[in-house]
Amino acid sequence: MCTNSIDQSLESFINAHKDALKKEESANYVAVPEKLAVFRYTLDNIGKCVRGARVTSGMFKPFKSMAYITLTGRNIEIVDTVAFVELIKMASNIEVSLQTNGNTVLDIAYHGFARPTSDGGI
Repeated sequence: MCTNSIDQSLESFINAHKDALKKEESANYVAVPEKLAVFRYTLDNIGKCVRGARVTSGMFKPFKSMAYITLTGRNIEIVDTVAFVELIKMASNIEVSLQTNGNTVLDIAYHGFARPTSDGGI
């Protein structure tokens, strides 16, 4: 498959779905209480399980229905593996990557964190 064909297929896919995506992203969202509780519990306790990591988080990002916790550091050490595993098992997705500056990044994502409200939903 040539690059032009891939580009055309991708453009067709985007054009076919962009209105639905715009509508979804413009809707008002509210956190699902159970997901919010899991997110807060993990955020409150993840720092106790690791050393050498900067912990950041966000809600309604990168999409309105998601939340995330990110651990970043050069030498991240997991000091309580049992508790760490129990915390990250509650996540939807976990990704580990290495940055060119030498940092390790652990992204913990929570899909279905929020849902559209009935008055502005899709």
